[in-house]
Amino acid sequence: MIQSRNKSRKRNKRDATTLDERYLERLGELEETTQPDPGEGRHFGTMPDTWMVVQTDPRGQDATLAHLSLGGDTSIKTNHIIEALSEHYNIQEGIDEEAIKSLLERALDRPDSILNSNQVIARAKTAIPGDDGRIDWEGKLNEKRLTESFEIHTALKLDSLEAAMKCNARGFLVFPEQVLAHIYPETEGESGLNIFGEESLIPGRPLPLELGENVHLEDGKIVAGTFGYLGIGEGVLSIVPPLWISEDSMRAVYCHMRLFTRTSVPTEDIIRNTLVNCKVTYGINNRAIEKLCSKRLSAKRKRVLTMARGGPPINGEDTRIEYTFDPDERPGKIMPDGSIDFRERNVVTGVNEDQLLATVHPATEGIKGYTIFNEEINARDGQEYVYEAGENVRTEGNPPAKFFSAVEGNAHVAGETIHVKPIYVINGDVDYETGNIDTTTDVQISGNVKAGFTVESGGTIMVSGSVESGATVVANGDVIVSQGIVGDQTDVVARGLLSMGTIQCKFIQTAGVLAKDTIEVGSYIFNAQVRCGGQVVVHSGGGSRGGSIVGGEGFAANAIEAKNVGSSTTAGTVVGLNIDPVTAIKLAKLRKERRELDRSIELHLRTLGLDTIDNDRIKTIEYNTPKARRAHITEVIAKLYEAKEVRDRVLTEIEPLSEKNTGVEEGAKIEVTGTIYHGAEVHLGQSVLVVDQDIDRSRFYQEDDTVTHRAL
Repeated sequence: MIQSRNKSRKRNKRDATTLDERYLERLGELEETTQPDPGEGRHFGTMPDTWMVVQTDPRGQDATLAHLSLGGDTSIKTNHIIEALSEHYNIQEGIDEEAIKSLLERALDRPDSILNSNQVIARAKTAIPGDDGRIDWEGKLNEKRLTESFEIHTALKLDSLEAAMKCNARGFLVFPEQVLAHIYPETEGESGLNIFGEESLIPGRPLPLELGENVHLEDGKIVAGTFGYLGIGEGVLSIVPPLWISEDSMRAVYCHMRLFTRTSVPTEDIIRNTLVNCKVTYGINNRAIEKLCSKRLSAKRKRVLTMARGGPPINGEDTRIEYTFDPDERPGKIMPDGSIDFRERNVVTGVNEDQLLATVHPATEGIKGYTIFNEEINARDGQEYVYEAGENVRTEGNPPAKFFSAVEGNAHVAGETIHVKPIYVINGDVDYETGNIDTTTDVQISGNVKAGFTVESGGTIMVSGSVESGATVVANGDVIVSQGIVGDQTDVVARGLLSMGTIQCKFIQTAGVLAKDTIEVGSYIFNAQVRCGGQVVVHSGGGSRGGSIVGGEGFAANAIEAKNVGSSTTAGTVVGLNIDPVTAIKLAKLRKERRELDRSIELHLRTLGLDTIDNDRIKTIEYNTPKARRAHITEVIAKLYEAKEVRDRVLTEIEPLSEKNTGVEEGAKIEVTGTIYHGAEVHLGQSVLVVDQDIDRSRFYQEDDTVTHRAL
């Protein structure tokens, strides 16, 4: 389409019709003859159409004059443009005045036109980077090897010397004042200026290393400050002394590890100074130091030498008593038939009048110890004990230092008290001929304790025969019965006031037996009430019934050991563990009393035609009862309230005892090496297991407040 030449339109690149114009077009310097809107232009000078457009690098590295319009003002000078650059574009430095002057001259050739240009008119002064810091290591030292060597630092801090010496890393062993490396710190370089007048600096990178313990910088060199292993860990160069020190500070050990290179032999002064620097000053092993400093150690083999040992404290000895007799009672020997052999028990310890019984050695003071750092370790002084004279014993010294027997008799030791009990010997039975016996002495009975008779002793009672039905035997010491304890009304008690309080016998049958400590039975327990504060042990002597607990109740604090519990024909056998046998007895008695009171209350309520105690209904019943029966009903009501009052009191007493009886000692157990039969009950504290089928070879114990068992 042909357009009229007279029609006005804006020039574009397609309008370049001559070779010169196309050339200027490509250079971006084709001048417009019209005056377009300056847009981003900044006005300067005195004429309204005088402006320029300058493009700047965001970092201030250079500035380019894109467009310049003089608007016909031919008075514009170079300095006017420079001032405008400062005012409008904050260009302060690196201005190329010659370039500006050249552009201005071109613009002045056609002052009414716009000069298009890509001429750089300002350029920043470039900063000259500084040099990076560097390290020149001496000898075979380098960062990789020193990183491996640092594993030795870690190993020497382990709690166990054995674990420390498992470290197979190689290391560098360095000496005091040894030059390790030369340091060339980073430089700042020369600063630069951008076109906005801002200073810039490109310093070199700092040294890739920090100096840690026992190394320092001296005249541009890294120097070792002590004897030890050099290493780099987490970018820190340090030296650790070649010592492993035990956690309790009682031992310092020189640890020679594998090395990258052989080293010189350290002098004694170096080793001693190393110990001092580590504050190791006590218990120095001079021979070990001499040995270490006498020859060079292999770089391939590890070795340890103890450099110092602390002195452990020596605790004082407690007051000690030395007896002239054997004070320890031992279990009597269980014979094949289950009977007890007194000769093995050491119950009878005969002494003569004025015999020396014991000598007391006073407690001694402890001797303080010292760590390798010369720190005091307190020692315990010996505990002072005062031994006392009991019956028929005289002393020398205050506090007593020596004890003598005042009479002929048996010597006993109870805690810190020594007694001598005269021996009351009965050659035969305790019966109508001897009568009941109540004595403070030990009692030896060669026969039986007959039915209905009582023997009470302030010492130990030994019966060569049996304790028969209805007899009572109570000792402040132990009770040893060679044969059996028999009878529904028979009671045997070992209080343990003068001894451990144990009972030994061949068998227990339908009797009540209580011991402070252990009850040991040679053959069996049948339908008896047995309780002790130690353990109940039933051996398997005396035939097929040996080792059995059948019927009745057996309770102990620590353990019960038996072959069989219960039987296939007998129900109701109870075995259990509780902390306090006396409490258990009281509790059992109160619970029995409560059951009897509950039955009595139930009977009285049934007579009144009631299910529960209802005060209003009881008053109504009494009021409506005919006179002929009223006296009887009134008596029933009185007995009902009396029984209720007693039951309430019993319940009040049961509650604290139940709480006391709930626990079981840690590790307490019941072991049945044969069979526990169905129908038997296992009580552990308040937990109860009713055995519903026979269980062979089992151990019963408490776990999570329940009774559990596992096979032996």
